[in-house]
Amino acid sequence: MTSNLVCALVLGLVVGCSPATTVVTSPGPSGGLPEGISVTGVGEAHGPPTIAKVTIGVETRAVGASEAIGNANQRMQAVLAALTQAGVASADVRTNNLSLSYERTSYGPPEPAPPTPLTAPAKPGAPSKTETTATRAETAPASLPEGFYRASNTVSVTIRDLPKIGQILGAATTAGADEMLGVEFRIEDTSALETKARELAVADAKARAERLAQLSGVKLGRPISIIESNAGHSPPSYGYEMRAAAMNKVPVEAGSLTVQTQVQVVYELAK
Repeated sequence: MTSNLVCALVLGLVVGCSPATTVVTSPGPSGGLPEGISVTGVGEAHGPPTIAKVTIGVETRAVGASEAIGNANQRMQAVLAALTQAGVASADVRTNNLSLSYERTSYGPPEPAPPTPLTAPAKPGAPSKTETTATRAETAPASLPEGFYRASNTVSVTIRDLPKIGQILGAATTAGADEMLGVEFRIEDTSALETKARELAVADAKARAERLAQLSGVKLGRPISIIESNAGHSPPSYGYEMRAAAMNKVPVEAGSLTVQTQVQVVYELAK
């Protein structure tokens, strides 16, 4: 029986076109493990995304720190108002990052002050006059290098009305947003797709085991071990950085997402 099982393993690896691994087991030396066929089934279910996540930001520059922060806050308030008017709930907007930094535009050392002349006292009995005898260079006090302050304010936005996503992003850029760090589509509740993927994975595992048993000349018994590995899904992400003129509509396609599940099943061999 062992030779037949090994033969079935070789055939299964040769004819199989799926990336899932298939392993045939036989009794161990101690006889503690039952004879069986171990297979890995894969199931995939597809569905449209239900929400989109996007990070929207504004960036301002000014000579003073308070001016840079004030301008950024003012522009972000306009962006938030535009998002609310476009139908985005306040609960779906969360501040993501606030930053303030100083950037130099000149890196040279400060120029020294001009030399200051020193005067020597007049000789006794000589007419009083001022005579320059030496000079001394005085270093100018240290000062902040030339540059500007950069203020940034970004928020994380959840968009639930996907047909309006282009309109919503366009409203944000019209109101003053000049950064969009990414659009990520997600399925908020994947339970239905996970159930479907699990059913397909179990059916795939059973079909593989039955095929191996047929090739090996043995009868397939009941499953004695089942292990599920949920591979989840990798939603597509689209990156944007918008610094040009305001836009009326941003074209974005949501596409379809995939939920994948794997099950490893061990079937015993019927007597």
